[in-house]
Amino acid sequence: MRGLGRSSSRRAVDALLAFVLVVSGALAGFGEGILQKLRDDVRGLSSGTSSPTDSSDDSNDEGGRRERDRHGDHHAHYDGDDYHDDDRFYGFLVLESGKLALYGLTSPLWAPYKALDDDLGTHDYFPRFPYDHVPGYMMSDPCGVWDEDPACAADPLRSDQWPTKPRTWAARLRMEYADEFNDVTRTSGHLLLSTRSRFGLDTETSYLEEQLPTGGQDEVWLGDCNVVYRFAQSERAQFRTGLGFNWLDDPVDTDFGFNFTYGADLFPRKPWVLSATIDWGTLGEADLFRFRTTCGVLVYGVEFYSGYEYLDIDATQMNGIMGGVRIWF
Repeated sequence: MRGLGRSSSRRAVDALLAFVLVVSGALAGFGEGILQKLRDDVRGLSSGTSSPTDSSDDSNDEGGRRERDRHGDHHAHYDGDDYHDDDRFYGFLVLESGKLALYGLTSPLWAPYKALDDDLGTHDYFPRFPYDHVPGYMMSDPCGVWDEDPACAADPLRSDQWPTKPRTWAARLRMEYADEFNDVTRTSGHLLLSTRSRFGLDTETSYLEEQLPTGGQDEVWLGDCNVVYRFAQSERAQFRTGLGFNWLDDPVDTDFGFNFTYGADLFPRKPWVLSATIDWGTLGEADLFRFRTTCGVLVYGVEFYSGYEYLDIDATQMNGIMGGVRIWF
């Protein structure tokens, strides 16, 4: 009986230890939140998709053979002239389809340029902030300094024809808070520096914090830095695009990647400001895509706005409503 009691006690202890190990492992996995998953995606630690099986390869090979045999029988019914006519026709369709696809892919660049009737040789000035005695956010040169009035061209910035003092550069600084509705919050800052030459600098830094189910916290820093060019502009709209890099930083490591950015600002009517930005590139081992759009009200040089942002880094997606303040200066 004593041996039976010891055996029962041993089994109970073993079962308790197994239960503790299972719970500890579950809590460890449960404690790895969205930000940890984001790190794993960036650093290539996530499990990849399973490779196709041999049977699927065989079926694909068999399907390919049947497809080749079918096409072989099909072409056997044509004589040489019919075959070449069809070949030229299909080549024409491929060429025209390629042209249409190229026009569609490049339309975000040439369509705003055409719609705004822009001239890349025109270098307008900036007011102190949008709607400062101007319809939007650009000031066309009243002196015609490029081809008409050499006297005014000597010092156009002192001309009394300006409604407000013109500037050759402009900047805006953004402070923002966003809630992803999944225990992740984001606080970010953004700086856009624009110049009369149309070149500028676009950089952003975001601090992401997550409340873990186990009661702890996790945090990472995200950001990008881009050299941009304002390829289309008018008094009421500006479009820019550029190239740069993305980065992620935490206590373990810092990762970088390539970034393409495309943005637009519209000034339909005082005091409204509409903005949108797309970022598309890489970050470490992951692909990155971000879209954001905002609508703001401008009070002198301060804009109060709200909007939506969607961030996709490989298998990690975050989206939510954000609000903030943007200072134009």
